[in-house]
Amino acid sequence: MNIPNLIKYAVENNIKTIVIPSTTGKSVSLFEKFTDNINLIVVTKSSGIKNENEQAFDFTKTQNKRIKVLTTTHSFGGINRALKSYRENFSEIDICANTLRIFGDGVKVAVEISLMTTDAGLTNSGESIIACGGEKNGVDKAIVIQCTNSHRIFDAKIFDVFSLEF
Repeated sequence: MNIPNLIKYAVENNIKTIVIPSTTGKSVSLFEKFTDNINLIVVTKSSGIKNENEQAFDFTKTQNKRIKVLTTTHSFGGINRALKSYRENFSEIDICANTLRIFGDGVKVAVEISLMTTDAGLTNSGESIIACGGEKNGVDKAIVIQCTNSHRIFDAKIFDVFSLEF
């Protein structure tokens, strides 16, 4: 599915929000021109992921636009990453994240950023949104998901999964 058809699907199904991940801001330009009737939320990596006190996201890509940006710790990361570096084994969070990866990294990322936006109050628990995800080189999957908070992850419902084409 391409982005214009994804937007059309959202409008036809009364989905008002699309959430995308972006490390640098590049993915924003792929979506912003199609989202006049859709709320676009961009989820960035937290500062200090690679280098202490460094933020990779280019905030000029979203200035003066009707786009919300969330920069926060990953639901499947954060303290778990710190503990993992000390004990070198898998936690329950790793098992959950890796189970989602069976459907592709994009699906895992899409679920994670839907949790993050709900935890931040940018989406509402019970609301259906489209969340996108991918690997290092951009988004390649989109899911229709019923939002929930991260501490209620098993209440989330995925209704549809799409591969994105560019």
